[in-house]
Amino acid sequence: MVQVPAAERRLVVANVLEEARFGGPQRRVGLVGERLAADHGVDTVAVVATRDGARTRAWLADHGVAVRSLGLNRLSKAPGDALRFAAGFPGEMVALSRLLRELRPDLVHVNGSWQWKGLLAAHRLGLPCVWHLNDTAMPGPVNWVFRQLAGRRGDGFIVAAERVADYYLSGLEGARPVVRIDAPVDTRRFDPDRVAPDPVIAQLPGLKLVMVGNMNPVKGHDVLLDAMAHLRARAPEQPVSLVLVGPFLDSHRAYGEGLRDRCRRDGLDNVHFWGGSDAIERCLAAADAYVCASRFEASPMAVWEAMAMGLPVVSTDVGDVAQVMGAAGLGAAVPPGDAAALAEALVAMVARPAETRRAMGAAARRMAERRFTVDAVAARHAAFYRGVLDRPAA
Repeated sequence: MVQVPAAERRLVVANVLEEARFGGPQRRVGLVGERLAADHGVDTVAVVATRDGARTRAWLADHGVAVRSLGLNRLSKAPGDALRFAAGFPGEMVALSRLLRELRPDLVHVNGSWQWKGLLAAHRLGLPCVWHLNDTAMPGPVNWVFRQLAGRRGDGFIVAAERVADYYLSGLEGARPVVRIDAPVDTRRFDPDRVAPDPVIAQLPGLKLVMVGNMNPVKGHDVLLDAMAHLRARAPEQPVSLVLVGPFLDSHRAYGEGLRDRCRRDGLDNVHFWGGSDAIERCLAAADAYVCASRFEASPMAVWEAMAMGLPVVSTDVGDVAQVMGAAGLGAAVPPGDAAALAEALVAMVARPAETRRAMGAAARRMAERRFTVDAVAARHAAFYRGVLDRPAA
């Protein structure tokens, strides 16, 4: 029987999400899956962990992506998660293998260096598998297991930034295809000419800064609060309001409560905890600049969305941020965890004339339209899938 090349047929990809909590990877699967089906002849079936997955399943359904739910335990630092992950592993592998056998995909796409079940189930069934890597900070034991598996399994790697490739794939044996694909931005939704500013944020005093991200230590909110205290001391005559958009997570409750306590204790009454939002674009439309204080990121979707909304950016040097912004003068990138450097960059941004900030924001929008559109990201996924499938056997 002659096998039709992948380039000439419609494909089915099973995208396995062992982490179901809604975030960047889950948004990506919906945005890209919708465009893959419409424009590239690739149908995505998302296999989503049942726990905490309601919002993800709704997002995927809204974007026309087929969803199958499965009881998959995630690996995290939350109490009990590691034990549940280990105890459930054998049974979940069997269940996932059974589901993949039913779906009969052309290829399996797994997300994150700790999401091993999809990779192993694909290997068990003889299905090609690509591994999507989107971070640069994993505990040593997890990274060790990844390298053991990646050295023997996986038919290709998608990395969200060059630093991700350096972190995970440097020195890895065996030549497999690797492609860098940025996180996508829906530039039609995040369009400053179409979005009305949030009226509450628009009425806050002074220059308005916005940061988007779940309240957890990786996002560096504590460092940003230190920087805001520095900023107040350095430029007391310049009113600045900071809006922190993002939910408080049960797994990091103490961290979130500590941020609120810090603001009350130090009198940072210009910091506003907005909570989660389904209208992030309106929050950004009311801002004068965007700030990212993350300790670790790969391809930070929130930064790219802020750029699409025409905002200049002050960010820590994570992922490909410095490379993206530095070449075009779109903002500033400072060392992660350095509150003083972040404060200096914020002082400089606040001191810029409004017309300069607007020009920087316009250039950021043009960069987003060139590099981060869903169309561009989906096309790279489709080409990579087909390249992996049509690659000659070693």
